[in-house]
Formats: sequence, C-alpha cells, structure tokens
Amino acid sequence: KKATQTLTIDKSKINGVKDVKNIKCKISFAGESDTVDTTTAVHFREISSFTPTQYYFGDGNVILSCVLDYGASGTAPTTVTWTVGNLVKDTDYTETALDKANGQATSAITLTSPNDVKFGQTYTCGFNYPNNETYNANTEVQIRVVSMTGNSYEHKTTSFVISCSIIASPAPTAVKWYKGADSTKVEVKDSDTDVVISPYTNVNTAVTLTKSNPVDADTNTYHCEYLFTAGNPASDSKLVTVALVDMKQTATLYGIKEQNVVLTCTVVTDAVVTINWFKGTAKLTGPTDTFDNANKLVTSTLTVSDSTDAVYRCGLSDTPTGDQMAPKQVDLKFIGLTTQPAAKYFDKDGDTISMTCKSNYYSNVSGVNIAVVWYKGATPVTAGANNSLPKITTGPNSDSSSYDSVLEVQMSDANVGDYKCEYTLSGNNVIPSPNALLSTVGKLIKEMISGLDDTKYVLAGQPLTLECTVFGPSNVDITWKKGSTTITSGITKETYSENNNSLLGKLTISSTADSDDGSYSCESTTDAAIVDSSSVDVYETTVVNAEVKSGTEAVVSCEVSKLNTALKSVAWQDGSNQGITVGVNLVAYDTANKKQHATLTQTVSSDSSYNCQATFSNDETTAKLPVTLNVFTITQSPPRAIIAVGDSTTVSCQVSGNTGTVAYSWRKGGTTVTGDAATLQITPTNINDKAGQYTCSVTITNGAVTSVPFAPDTGSIIDIFDVAVTPLSVSAPIGTESSLTCTVTKSSSSASVKYKWSKKNSQNTFDDIPSATSAEYKFTPTGIASSGLYICQAELTEGNVSSHYHQS
Repeated sequence: KKATQTLTIDKSKINGVKDVKNIKCKISFAGESDTVDTTTAVHFREISSFTPTQYYFGDGNVILSCVLDYGASGTAPTTVTWTVGNLVKDTDYTETALDKANGQATSAITLTSPNDVKFGQTYTCGFNYPNNETYNANTEVQIRVVSMTGNSYEHKTTSFVISCSIIASPAPTAVKWYKGADSTKVEVKDSDTDVVISPYTNVNTAVTLTKSNPVDADTNTYHCEYLFTAGNPASDSKLVTVALVDMKQTATLYGIKEQNVVLTCTVVTDAVVTINWFKGTAKLTGPTDTFDNANKLVTSTLTVSDSTDAVYRCGLSDTPTGDQMAPKQVDLKFIGLTTQPAAKYFDKDGDTISMTCKSNYYSNVSGVNIAVVWYKGATPVTAGANNSLPKITTGPNSDSSSYDSVLEVQMSDANVGDYKCEYTLSGNNVIPSPNALLSTVGKLIKEMISGLDDTKYVLAGQPLTLECTVFGPSNVDITWKKGSTTITSGITKETYSENNNSLLGKLTISSTADSDDGSYSCESTTDAAIVDSSSVDVYETTVVNAEVKSGTEAVVSCEVSKLNTALKSVAWQDGSNQGITVGVNLVAYDTANKKQHATLTQTVSSDSSYNCQATFSNDETTAKLPVTLNVFTITQSPPRAIIAVGDSTTVSCQVSGNTGTVAYSWRKGGTTVTGDAATLQITPTNINDKAGQYTCSVTITNGAVTSVPFAPDTGSIIDIFDVAVTPLSVSAPIGTESSLTCTVTKSSSSASVKYKWSKKNSQNTFDDIPSATSAEYKFTPTGIASSGLYICQAELTEGNVSSHYHQS
C-alpha cells in the first residue's frame, strides 16, 4: 500500500554543481486537488583538484595538493587523511593544516629530501565526514634523476669524457647529447669529428660522450637528455662545463738571475674559474686572473722574482697532480754571473791586469745563445788588434762548468776605472729574449801617491801640514822623510778608505822655523818606488811704513826674507782693496841675503793704508801685509818778527797728525843753530849776529821707522834794529833853538820807521811830545822847565809786521 518513485541525478549533466540542493517530491491523486509534498537536501561534493602524476628530476621538493569542493552552503569535511606508504610524517614529508573556506577544503603535503623510496608508489588523500563518509583521490610520483660527472676541466691536446646516467621508472627509451644551453644548444652526434657516443642499453648502464683532440671551440657546457615514451616528458641532465687549460711557455725555460720572469697560464671557458699555481708541490698566492668574456678566456700571470730553479704548474685543481692541471709544466732555471764581490786591482803603470767574469751557463744548455761585452764605466771595451791589449777571451772553461770571459788591460791613467761584463742571452728557451746580465767585475786602481805640492811656502812661526794620499791595497802604509832622515813625530793617519782605496797621511809642524826648510817626502810601504816629495820654504815678512809731510812723496815697502827663490810678483792695493799699478816696484831678488822687497811710492795729503801681497813661484801667496803712510803737517810761527837789540823773541815749530816721536833741529839760513826743541829764543846783541831766516827741521820716529827730515814750507824772518840819540847831553840856552837826533840802525833796509819823542815828568814817567814825530827833534828852551831827560822811541814796520816802540 505505498507508491515509490526514484530520481537518479547524472553528475555529468548537472554542469559541475557543487553545493546543497533541496529536492522536492510532490505526490498528487487523480481527481483530487490535495497533494502530498516532501523535501530532501542533496549535498553535491567533488574532489576538484589533485596533483596529477609528478616527475622528480633530482632537484627541489615535490608538493602534492588535494581540493574538495562542497559548496558555499554545504558542509565542510571534518578531517583529511593522507595515505603515503611507509613515509614518516615530519621526517620524509610535511602536511599543511586542512584549509576550509569559500566552499572548498584544501590539503597538501611536501615530500622533503626526496629519495628513491618515496617514488614509484601511489599517494591518496581522503576528506572525511561523519558517519564514515569519505571522499578519496589518488596520484603517482615517478623518479627521473639524471647524474653526470662534475664540472670537468680538461686539457688541450688530450681527450675528455663526460658520463651520464639516470634513475627512472619507467625506463627511458633513448639518449641525446647537446653542447650549449637553452636556445643555443646544438646536438652532438656520434658522427661528429673526434666524437664517440656510447649506445643506450638500459637504465642501469651509463652512457658516455668522448671528444678527442679538443680545441678552443670545444669549450662549452654539455648535457645529456633522456627520452621517454610519448606523453612523458624528456629528462634533461645538469650542465657540465668543459674548459681547456694550457701553460703557454715551453717545457724548459731559462731566466736571468735577479730579474723577474713572467709565466702565463690560460683557461678557455665561459665559466668563472680560478687558476691555481704551484711551485713544486707548494701552492702559490698572489697571481691575479683576467677575464676576456668575448673570447671565453681566463688568463693568469705569475711573476717569479726569487731566481731559484723550480718546476711550475698551473691549472684548476687544488693539488699539483690534480686532473684539472695543465698538461705541461715549466722547469724554470736561472742563469747568473757567479763573480764574487767586485775585486780591486792595484798596480803601477805598464803592468798587465787580468779580470775574469764567470756565468753558470755551460755548454749543455740548449736553446740559449750568449754574447759578452766588457765595459769601462759606460763605454764598451774594444779588443786590441793582432792580439794586443786590451785582450778579451770568451768561452766555456775546461770542464764546461761555466762560461768565462777574461779581460786583460795594461795599467795606465787612461785605463783606471770600473769594469763590468755584460752577458746577453737569447734564444727560444730564454724568457724574455734577448736579455742581459750586467755584473761589476772590478775596479782598476793605479797605485800612486798624490797630494804634495812641489814647493810649499810657509810663514815662520805658522803651522805647516803636509798631506799625501796613497792609493793602494788596504795594507798600505806611509813613511815620512826629510831628506834621507825618517820623521817619527807629528805624523797622523786616517782610517783606510775602502770607497776610495786610499790612505791619507799628514805631517804637521806646529810652529815653523828657518830650520824646517828642506825637502820632505812620503813613501808607500808596499812599493818603495812610489814616492811624492815637496820642498818647504820657511819665509819671513816685514813692512816699512812711512811718516810723511802732507803733499810730499813717500815710499813704503814690504819684504819677504829667508826666501830660497825669487818672488813671482807683488801686488799692491789701497784701503778699498783696489789694485795699484802706478808707483810700484819689485826690486830684484837678493841672492846673497835671500830676500826680496817691493816698494810703493805715493804722494798723499791724508793718512793712507795699503796692503801688499807677494806671489811665490808656485802661485801660493803671502797674507796681505798692511802698510800705513801717516801724513803730518809742519807750521812755523811767527813768519816774521822785528826786535830791537837786547830784546828777545821766540819762534815755534808745530807738528800735527804725527803718530810717532818728533825730533827738532834749527837752522839760520844754511847754518845749524843751537836748539832741539819746538821753540827757539832769539836775543840779539847787535843788528848783525841774529838777523836772518830761521827754519825748523822735523824727523818722525815710529817704531823702527824714522822719516827723513821735513821742514815747513816757510820759516821765520827775524829783523833786528837799534835806536840811539845824539847828543847824549845838550846845554841849551834859554831862548836858543837846540836839536836832538834819533838814529835807527836796522838789518832790513826796506823796513819803514816811525818816531816818537817823550820827556820825563816829575812822576818819573814820560809824556809824549805830540809834535815830535821825526828823527830830529828841534826845540827852544823857555826856562828851567825845559830841562830834563828826553828819549826817542822807534817802531819798524816790514810788510804787515811791526815792532814795538823801542826807546833809545
């Protein structure tokens, strides 16, 4: 008694509905209007996304994800369950929390550290609802891991082999090889030149690519590619870099000692690499690499500066024997000159000196040519013609252990100097070529003595030092002699000079005397024939100054005495050091007295200073000898005096400007008169004995020099007169004219006379008679008062000089 009807929903025809739908069933009865309704909720759920079959190529993690669509109005699952075989959660894989949002439930697991165990099996995710309702989905992970040899750095002129293998399930069907990457890759085929590819047989057997005789163009990245059945992706290997390592130099090289040698290593590659260098087994530091991207070239240079023989290798390995090293190694040897420190060769003129230069180059060194040039200083030595000196002999020594060059030269001033030999090496095995070794071989030193002057002049009392330098070996010594007598005192020697190859000796006389005149010599103790000598002349000097009257000519002189040879010249200078050539005279050498002097004649009006300097025959000179010429003046006063007989007068001689002692003398006319003082008193007794011209004479003594007598330009003229009255007594009658006569006698007839008469008064003084001014006095007595004493006074005048009145 029930009616049943079934509704079947075809999921493929509902256009992916994922949600809750209400389905109503309505039952009606025939002929009735009533119906019976019922509604049922239908949940549409579907796993809409699950990772399809995965392929693992050996890199990274594998992520599997699962998504359940249950609709925005639907009910979300309560849990998710993953079936992962024997994998351990949190060790082999991690699981994300169930994510439920917007009508979807999402879950994922990550396979970490993938290995073979995780692959080739099925993985299931299941979304769980109450009442054991579960929605499941399955997927699979297939492994395809390709492995190749690591980065391979191969050498030029050798083959390289690249191996490729795979772990895969299911197995591939074929293998292909490629050079280059991405869009530039080119398939490498077994038919290519010098290429051999091993055939693919099964998944357990590796395949190989072999390239013989590689060249720079073969430098690239290589990879293999495994092919699978249609619908499965190919499996590509990782890239393997092939680089060509090459040492540029030949196997055996010869460098020059104490000169740098540069070795070069190259790697042709488009990868970033570092080139390592080894000296023997020791890894070196310091070389730098340069990169030429355009030519895929890495270049490394090594500068060798230690000049030691060694084997050098380069490459990309960390050891000198690694498989990534260049096939060639360089056996580097250094050629040098084996001379000892530069020798010193001492000898005399005419002796032959032999110098040798040696090299460790010997006859069994191949690929090396050698040439030798000798130098004196910077000038090449040219061998003499016909085996004459200088002579150069070059070649291997007797046992071929060295290559020698011998230079023979004759000792002479022209050949003294530093000598060097230069070996020039060239050839394919010389680096760089050509190159040269230059060595100082020796210093050619003439054994000799120098330093002594032929003649040495020294002022008596002054010190004398003679110096002589002996050039010779370090054991040389010096002996001093005066004549044939060895000197033992006053000798000093400096330390032997290795730089100058010399010994300086000195002979010192602290205070010379005439007895030190003579011939002195210094001799080398290593060879008595090497002698130098000097003649010593000890001299004295004197100068003669002068005291001279202003405006007169004077002579000063200087003298060199105790002189063995004549002077060459004497030079005079004034106080301003200006040369004087006028008035100079060099007197001839006095052989008997061994002296010579020079004079200077000058006329001066003021004090003057000079110096004279004598030049000896060897151009040595004396010191400048100061000479002075002192000027003085002489005046005499009075120029004229007129005195009466019985009176006195004094004439004076004044000298100014003198610096010495003055001596006086007097003359009257041409006759010497008594008197040696600066003044002379004259008291005449008559008009004739004292009248005349008086002149003083002066000599100046200054030290040892006494001047000639000098007189003033004018002397003193003394005129004398006498006065007498006649008669001496007169009896004159009063009223009768009488006369007195005044008579004047005088030494100078040209002198004029003035008269004056006076009469004595009661006070015993005299009153002048104004009218009485002539030689005769006439008077007429008027009384007794006219009696008395009358005197006549006379005054003489000569030029502008007048006497005083002198009474009779």
